Amino acid sequence: MESLESLFYSSIISKNIDKYIKITKEEDIKNLPNNVNAKYELLRGNVTSNIVADLSELKGVEDLGDSIKVLAGTKWRDVISYSPELWSVMDFSVGGTISLGDEGFGYNEFGELANRVTVEAYLNGEKYTGKYRGGIIYAIYIKKENKPLIFKQYSGSEDIVLSKVKSLLSENVLPFRDISLIKDNNGTRLVVSYTQVREILVRRYISGFSEAPHLYPQLSSIGKFIYIGKTDLLNISSDLLKNTKYAYFTFRGNSAYYVVSSDIKLDITSISQEYSIEKFNGCILCGKCVDTCPHSYQRNSPVFSPLGFFVLSTIGKETYVSNCHLCGICEEVCPVDLNIVDLIKQKSTLNSKVPNVQLTFPSKKSIILTAISDNLLEDALKLIKYFSLRGIKLGVITLPEPLEKIVKGQINLENARKLLENVDEIITLTPEEARYLIVLKSVKILDITFAYSILENIIRPLMEGKRIHFPCFYSEKEFYGCSYEMLNLANNEGYGENKINAEITLCPLAAKRLGIKSYIDLLNINLDISDVYKLHTEISETLSTLDRVLEDAEWYKEIEPKIYEKIFLDAIDKVLLSKNYFEIFYYYLNIDKLEFKNERIKSSVKNEIEKLLRSSNKD
Repeated sequence: MESLESLFYSSIISKNIDKYIKITKEEDIKNLPNNVNAKYELLRGNVTSNIVADLSELKGVEDLGDSIKVLAGTKWRDVISYSPELWSVMDFSVGGTISLGDEGFGYNEFGELANRVTVEAYLNGEKYTGKYRGGIIYAIYIKKENKPLIFKQYSGSEDIVLSKVKSLLSENVLPFRDISLIKDNNGTRLVVSYTQVREILVRRYISGFSEAPHLYPQLSSIGKFIYIGKTDLLNISSDLLKNTKYAYFTFRGNSAYYVVSSDIKLDITSISQEYSIEKFNGCILCGKCVDTCPHSYQRNSPVFSPLGFFVLSTIGKETYVSNCHLCGICEEVCPVDLNIVDLIKQKSTLNSKVPNVQLTFPSKKSIILTAISDNLLEDALKLIKYFSLRGIKLGVITLPEPLEKIVKGQINLENARKLLENVDEIITLTPEEARYLIVLKSVKILDITFAYSILENIIRPLMEGKRIHFPCFYSEKEFYGCSYEMLNLANNEGYGENKINAEITLCPLAAKRLGIKSYIDLLNINLDISDVYKLHTEISETLSTLDRVLEDAEWYKEIEPKIYEKIFLDAIDKVLLSKNYFEIFYYYLNIDKLEFKNERIKSSVKNEIEKLLRSSNKD
C-alpha cells in the first residue's frame, strides 16, 4: 500500500505522488533530488513533479536584533510578535508567501514583498543567499519595524468603501505604508497605516477615518471557494464584494493582490489560484489543527491530524488516522468551526481495555475509577486519606465500561444509573475522565469534578516558580505538549517525541509517563503499609483472646449459628470502630497480603469491613 503521506498529498493536489519527503532541517534540503517540488503549506503550492518536499513543519523564528530569521514553513501568525515590517495572511507560511509571489502588509510602500526580504535557498543543489530567484527556500530574513505605526479605518457598505478606495487611489503617490480593503465578520472597511512621523502628510487623506487595531488578515468566514491572486483595481466591483464572505485586498496604484472566499463561484479577471473547500468536507487546509494535535505529534506526521482525516476521507482512508483520544483542541482552533470530534468518533477504533480494580463503595461524594485511571489507585488512596484526615469521607466506585466506550461517550447508562444511585458528585483523578464522563449527567443530576479543581486554592501556592505542564484536557485553550500516555492507552500507537519541560503536571497519567510530580503528589500524603500490619496485629490479638470463648461457643453453631457469629463480629467491630475511615479502607485493600488463621476468619473479617465501609458511606 502507498504511504498515507503520499495518499494525503495526492488527494490534496489531485495528482499521484510517488514520493513524499518531510523536511525538518536544512540538511534535508541539501539531499533533495533536482526534480522535487516544494510545498511550504498544505493549502497552496504548485506541484508538477511526482516527488513532493513538505516544508510545512520547518518552523522557527530567531531574533537577530534589528531583524529576524524565519524558517520557511513558519506561519505569519508565529512571526507577528517579533514586529516585522511586513507580513501576509496569518494562515499562510512565510516561505509560501515569498515563493508564490503573494503580497501583504506594506505592499503600497515597499512594492513586491519578495524584493524586501533576503532568503537562504537552494537552487540546483547549490545554496545561495540574497533576493529570491527560485529554488527551495530554507529561511527568510525580515527587517523589524523600528517606527511606531498608526492604523486608521473607514467603514461602510461594500459600495461606499470601494468608492472610497478608488477615490483614494486616484492620487499618484500616497504616503501610506499599506492600503487594504477588508471584509469579514466585522463588516467592510478600508484600512490604511502610516508611520507616526507622516501624520502631517496623511491628514488630508483620512478625513472621516477612525482609529483601528493593527491589521492582521486571517482566513475567516470561509465559504466554499477560495481565490488568491492579483488583479487590476478596475476589475473590483461592489457586486464582486457583495458575493464574498471574506475579502482581503492590498493595493499599490491600480494593482491589487487579494485573498477572497465565497459560497459561489466567482469570475475574477486576474491571475489567480482557485481552491474548492467542498472537496474536503469544509476543511480549508489551514493547518491550525496540525500545530496543536497531540495525535499528529504522537505519529510525527500531519496526516494523523484532523486535517489528514478530512483529506483522506475523500478517498475512504480516514479510518487509518482516526484513533485519537478526542481531546477537542482542534475544534478550539478551527477557523470554520467544523464538528471534528463527532466525525472522528464515528470512525475510530480504540482500545477495549477494562479496569482490573473493581470497587463499589459509593458515597455522596465518590472518586470514580475507570479503565483510564485503573493504575492510579494509589493516587485515589492519597486523596481519600487527605480528605479523611479533614473529616470528609470519599467513596470510591469503579465504572466497569471498556475504555473505548468511555472515550466515545457510549457508556451503558442503565448500568451507570444503578451504580450512581446514591452518588451526588463523582470526582475524577484525571482531566480526561472529567470530560469523557459528562454523558453521565444524562443519568441524574450529578456534579462531575476533576479533583485538581477542588484542591486548586491549596495547590496553586505550592506550584509557584515551577514549570507546570497543562495537559490536553486542561490546557486553557493552549497546547502545552502531550505525554502521550492517554493517547497510547486509547490507540496503542506508542509515544511521540517528548518535548515537555516541566516539574509538575496536572495529570497523574502524565506524571507517571514523564517521571515528574502530579498535583496529588504536592499534598505530601504518605501511604504507610506498616499501618496495615499494626491494625492486623490488633485484630489478630483481639481474636486470639476469644479463642476459648469461641471454642466454648462452638457447640452453639448447630443450634444457633448467629450467636457464634455475633461474638466473633462484635470483637472485630470493637477494633475497627476505633479507626478512621481511611485506615479501615486501606486495610481492606491490602487484606490479601495478610496471614489469617484460616480462610473462614479472613472471609468473615473482609465481609464485616465491607458492611462497615458501605454503611459509613451512607452518612
